[in-house]
Amino acid sequence: MAKLSERQRNNILALWDTGSFTKTAIAKKYKVSEKIIRNIVDGNAPKNKALVDEQLLLNERKKSELSPIEIKAVNNAVEVLEKNKEYIQRLTTLNLNGLEAMIKRGSFKKPIKMKNGDFDVIEQHEQELTTVDYKNAQDTIDKAMITYGEAPRHANSQINVNTQNNMQQNTELNREIVSQTLENFENEY
Repeated sequence: MAKLSERQRNNILALWDTGSFTKTAIAKKYKVSEKIIRNIVDGNAPKNKALVDEQLLLNERKKSELSPIEIKAVNNAVEVLEKNKEYIQRLTTLNLNGLEAMIKRGSFKKPIKMKNGDFDVIEQHEQELTTVDYKNAQDTIDKAMITYGEAPRHANSQINVNTQNNMQQNTELNREIVSQTLENFENEY
């Protein structure tokens, strides 16, 4: 009998998890006994079968209802949405990093417009955090938890809030933190 590598075992499990292959078919593909396949899958139910079924259904709908141009547009839209989701997650991470640094310092830099002769000058002044700032920081953390799909402290009716709406509802403090974090990020890199 052939000894299977860890990679082959992982591939066997991935095939099994689709729900599209029998133990016999997988055994034939890898030229091993069905008993070896049974030992690898160890009575696990195929965990990705629903995903495969949904993808098949989606593909059938695309073929029957959409023109090739429409299919391409749908695929492009999905790609853009996936990129936007990654972008939102990166910005949320930057926001949280800036928020963490600000909380550790117990203060943040607030831009103040000053007159210098005939010119307006913006100077950065360190300002201590207030209880309102800490409350806004907690709201930011809660919104980040929603973005990442963690268990937020919000009521169930708010859990399904659109991620983009969460990002648009940032307070002035959140915008300041993002701006400061991006500025720090640009200075470091």
